[in-house]
Amino acid sequence: GYFGARLNGAMLLRATEFLGADLVVEGSSPARAEQIEEGTRLQLKHAQIVVFSSVIATDAGIQLSSIKAVDDAYPLRGELKSAPDLYQSEQAGSGPKPGEAWAEARLFPAVDLKIGDDIDVGAKTLKL
Repeated sequence: GYFGARLNGAMLLRATEFLGADLVVEGSSPARAEQIEEGTRLQLKHAQIVVFSSVIATDAGIQLSSIKAVDDAYPLRGELKSAPDLYQSEQAGSGPKPGEAWAEARLFPAVDLKIGDDIDVGAKTLKL
């Protein structure tokens, strides 16, 4: 009925906000130019995202982490939120600046990190 339809609609909206889009196309290699051109022809917006696993290591320990790198178009739906310090309220804003990274709060105590610390992700050093 009516309640079920409203609940389903709300769940779909939240799911698209979580994904950052209405549709996600995944692959083991970047999208080909003709795929992006076809999407543009169909008036689809797109963002490029790379997700991989890496180990964050500090003197206090190591933590397997999922790394997500995105371009300026991300997210296509919803908004990015971050907090100025651990366990404070999140605020909407733009993503990290070049040379910076955001991390989930649980990573900080796991490897004794603080906001402003540098982390190495592969050959790249980023500031939290």
